[in-house]
Amino acid sequence: MYFNPKDFGKRLQLARKTAGLTQQALADKVSVERKHISHLECGERCCSIDLLVDFSEALGVSTDYLLKGSSSNHAAELDGIIGQLTALRQKL
Repeated sequence: MYFNPKDFGKRLQLARKTAGLTQQALADKVSVERKHISHLECGERCCSIDLLVDFSEALGVSTDYLLKGSSSNHAAELDGIIGQLTALRQKL
């Protein structure tokens, strides 16, 4: 399996937006600079395993999802869908 930082960045961004977080809010949750989040989402940098786990916990998604785009954690997927629906309801 080949790790693609651009694909990782897209999944990180999608998970962040699904959770209703700004880059700054996510950065605050995982104790990094906002600019680092931006670099990760653009695929310009990779993160440590520790930060990957922090992202997973903060965003309610599995590390498998962030790394590979697949997830065996259906609860996290449902949480993501609930987050999207909540965000849509708030816009109405």
